[in-house]
Amino acid sequence: MSGSSSASGSYLRSRLGLGTVVALLTAAQGIATIWAKSERWVGHWPSSSAVVAWAGLWGSCIAAGAVAWAVAAPRRGGYLSMLVASSRSRSRIYRPALLSVTVGSLVGYLAVVGYVVAMTAPRATEGGLDPLELLPLLAWVVMSVGIGATLGTVVPAPVVAPVVAAVVPYVIYMGAMYVDSSIDRAVLYDLSIIDNSAREYLRLPVELLVLRSALWLALGAALVTWMLGRGRVASVLAVVAGFAAAGGLVTANTRLPVPEAYAVVCADGAPRVCVDRAHDHLLPEYRDRVVAGLTPLGALRLDEATVVQSQELFDHATRFAGQAPPPVGTRIVVPVAKRNTAPAHEIDPERFEAHLGFGIFVAPCRTVRADQGRTTRSVTPGRRTSFVLYHWWLTERGLPTDGSNYPGEIGTQALLAEDAGLAEDARRFADLSDDDRAAWFGRHRDAVLTCQAGEPA
Repeated sequence: MSGSSSASGSYLRSRLGLGTVVALLTAAQGIATIWAKSERWVGHWPSSSAVVAWAGLWGSCIAAGAVAWAVAAPRRGGYLSMLVASSRSRSRIYRPALLSVTVGSLVGYLAVVGYVVAMTAPRATEGGLDPLELLPLLAWVVMSVGIGATLGTVVPAPVVAPVVAAVVPYVIYMGAMYVDSSIDRAVLYDLSIIDNSAREYLRLPVELLVLRSALWLALGAALVTWMLGRGRVASVLAVVAGFAAAGGLVTANTRLPVPEAYAVVCADGAPRVCVDRAHDHLLPEYRDRVVAGLTPLGALRLDEATVVQSQELFDHATRFAGQAPPPVGTRIVVPVAKRNTAPAHEIDPERFEAHLGFGIFVAPCRTVRADQGRTTRSVTPGRRTSFVLYHWWLTERGLPTDGSNYPGEIGTQALLAEDAGLAEDARRFADLSDDDRAAWFGRHRDAVLTCQAGEPA
């Protein structure tokens, strides 16, 4: 009996340190995952609240694998019979390991939440973290522990059990995505915790978040209680999970509008610079970059223009937020974009400058790209001049001219290469002194902004 007691005690002590490892791994991967997509959430509380769940994909794999490794350890080490012979129940034997991993996961996710709050709080203009958005992740911790506990018990090869358990959460997530893609509806995906739905202008119903949490909490608890030999409790929890899943399926694919997010917010001063409420935390930086970019173009007298983040900004504000439309005037569209996200919650400086130049010089011409069957010789003189001015804008700022600044950009380098006359115009304009260039802009101010300017030099 002393041998079995010693084995039991050694097993318990060895599992207690497991939570620390789980906490560190969960926090590290979670922060890295969220940091890599910072443009999708920083400064915006609804998006920041939802983004914490992104840490749950690999975090759940870590938790499930760790629990399976701990539960399968007696079989792997050959002392399972000694533990069974001890006076301890299955619950007392395995509970420390289950609790250690559970607490470790929660501590890791708490570190992720702390990182998100530290990044968003100094930038956000209003609101706060939404606890309801965090509930599904907390429930998924229990589900991950349940997966690990079950597979650590039933997988015949104890060495393989942790690997299988670590893969299952990922398979569940990808399976939901595959099924939904085949039916072209977000149904099972809405029951998973990894929710990539944008929160700028839409939000999830409260009941969907609650039912999603209840599903994974009940199902995970059912797996744990079954593994601990409490079949009746597990059966009741499985029924609860079934009801939660049914309710979640009814609510799935439902989004509620956030009308106030479309409201227009403008910065004081000239030019007028406006964004929507969902991105108002970017307004100071957005305006500073606009002013800095327009300063060298003072001769164009753009102080009376309005710079907006999207062409539909005021239309959406009128339609969804009930704001009166502003007076019609010169409007320059400069999207807020970073990587593959537009509108983003961070500004890519180089991409912003390219968009600003395009908005001033090329956008008024409604340019047709050369690779769509039109050559530079077949367009109007005003469009040809817009290419020259945009090429100058990019080269002055050291930006690429090959069309790589943002998706769909016109590559002025290719346009100049196929048209010697256009290339010569670009060279002459670049050779002008600052005073001569300012004088040219002053003479052709209205023509530039209406795509009617002639040869630029």
